[in-house]
Amino acid sequence: MNIWERVYRWLRGFFFQSVEEEKGKGPKPGKVRNVNVEVDMKNAHITWTDPAERGSGQPVILDNIAVSLSADLGQNFSAPVAVAPGVQAFDYFDLGDAEYIVRLVVVDTAGRQSAPVDTGFVIDNSDPNPVENVQITFS
Repeated sequence: MNIWERVYRWLRGFFFQSVEEEKGKGPKPGKVRNVNVEVDMKNAHITWTDPAERGSGQPVILDNIAVSLSADLGQNFSAPVAVAPGVQAFDYFDLGDAEYIVRLVVVDTAGRQSAPVDTGFVIDNSDPNPVENVQITFS
């Protein structure tokens, strides 16, 4: 590819970016960042930071963040729940003991999806182990 073809492609991408995005051909939105899961007994509180731009660095207008959960190490995920942009949090309640994976996917207003971000956590409400190696000294 010669220099003029490169310049043409760059100019075309720069000036026609919005047209391509309207047709659903533009770049995908960026991923969520700073995913954190806080576990409290049987509940999980998930927080994240919404992306401000696409993977290409261009600004993005978000439609929702799709949040889904897997209790079988990612083999199957629940139907995604759409969380509005700016909320940046979601809660799961009354979870059973298991190793879970929560998946977050950014969806823009044209319906394009980011690559998924998966984060694992464990719910374990089993009884604690008994105290061991107790020593009593009399004097």
